[in-house]
Amino acid sequence: RGFFEPITHPEAGTHLYPGPLARFSEQPLSPVRGPAPTLGQHNHELLCGLLGLSEAEYERLEADGVIGTVYTEDAT
Repeated sequence: RGFFEPITHPEAGTHLYPGPLARFSEQPLSPVRGPAPTLGQHNHELLCGLLGLSEAEYERLEADGVIGTVYTEDAT
C-alpha cells in the first residue's frame, strides 16, 4: 500500500521507513525527504556559506581536527 518507503543512505544502505499515517484524496503526499545527513556533510555550507568563514579559516579548522567527516574515538 506504499506505507513503507525505501531510503538509501550512503553509509547504511537502503532501509524501509514509514511514510504518512493517513492519506487524504485531496491532499498531495509529502514524500520522505531523504536519509539522515552524514557526519560533517554540511560543514562547508554552514560555516562558509551561512557564517561567512573564509576558505583558509575552514581549512584550518579541518587541519586542527575541529571539524571533519570521520568520527574518531579521541574526539573530546
